[in-house]
Amino acid sequence: MNAPALEVTGLRKSYPTPTGPLEVLSGVDLALQPGTMTALLGASGAGKSTLLHCIGSLDRPDGGLVRIGYAGAPAHLIKQMDKLQSQSTSNTNTIAMAAAVEALTGPQDSIEAMRKIFEERRNLVVEMLNKAPGLYCHKPEGAFYVYPSIHGCIGKTSRGGNKITDDESFVLAMLEETGVAVVHGSAFCYPGHFRMAYANATEELRDACTRIQHFCEGLH
Repeated sequence: MNAPALEVTGLRKSYPTPTGPLEVLSGVDLALQPGTMTALLGASGAGKSTLLHCIGSLDRPDGGLVRIGYAGAPAHLIKQMDKLQSQSTSNTNTIAMAAAVEALTGPQDSIEAMRKIFEERRNLVVEMLNKAPGLYCHKPEGAFYVYPSIHGCIGKTSRGGNKITDDESFVLAMLEETGVAVVHGSAFCYPGHFRMAYANATEELRDACTRIQHFCEGLH
């Protein structure tokens, strides 16, 4: 049986990479030929519907994130992914596309240095959060955020008189009383937890975790 050729509806540009050609696509209907690496950038694969690999997230001046990635799948699946993706996010900008190509084809020296820094930050955050009364924080194997459980805090009252009834009331009370902003886990279908990113300066993370410890120590 012959391998399917790469068929694309729309624009395509090929870039060489150490593991094979990188196809940057604005089209959506495709079949992958074995040995190729395909990036669906734009309506087809940018943002949250990445199936296989997210190249990275770029900070925007407005405080948002530009996420870009690529997916490899049978043509009919990619087509259905595009129907959903094109109605939920806007297209990836050309600057992010160029940055993604550079991330895959450019020097890789900085990756290990960055990995070590994030590992140190992860270990610091997990260790400090696990010292906060009522919290339990699992050590993630990847990503740049943690989801500590607050089940040991529910039903208690803060120093400021705020009743902790769920994860949302926990994060709102902590924001009001300590100035530390995290996201309640229910926003990510993970009630009873909160989401805290450690993509920040180490000393700022240490200060934030110290404040969280102080907040939890005051619950009664």
